[in-house]
Amino acid sequence: RATSKGVVGAALATVLADFTAAVFLALMRVRNASQPGGRLLVAVPSPTRFLGFAVFALPIMMANLGKSVVYNGVGISVGRCGAVALAAHQVLARVFFCFTPIGDSMSMVIQVFLPGVLVAKKKKNSRSSTRRRDGAVVLPARQEE
Repeated sequence: RATSKGVVGAALATVLADFTAAVFLALMRVRNASQPGGRLLVAVPSPTRFLGFAVFALPIMMANLGKSVVYNGVGISVGRCGAVALAAHQVLARVFFCFTPIGDSMSMVIQVFLPGVLVAKKKKNSRSSTRRRDGAVVLPARQEE
């Protein structure tokens, strides 16, 4: 009986519910694909399309991976403090994840792409003027039309 197991029972029930939902969705997708005109939504991309997507997605994936490692480490550390601390952490983590998806996504995108934009901007600005060792700025000569 899962109701008498307390926190362990709740965790097992959550895992069972997630697994059941995943199996149900997979079976529904396969059943729809087997009907006339239906198809699976999985296709293997060409190597060039995959590499083009990987160049874009890899920095974001690595930022997500880093955050996940930190979140899991915090959860494991709190779990060592006992069930009450873990329950409190779970409540606060859910509140955090409920109210921050937009800000968190924007933060991640900015962290991944802003350095490249700043470097490109700095290179563009360095072409328009040159700074000498003594600190003087030398502007390029005006070209007459």
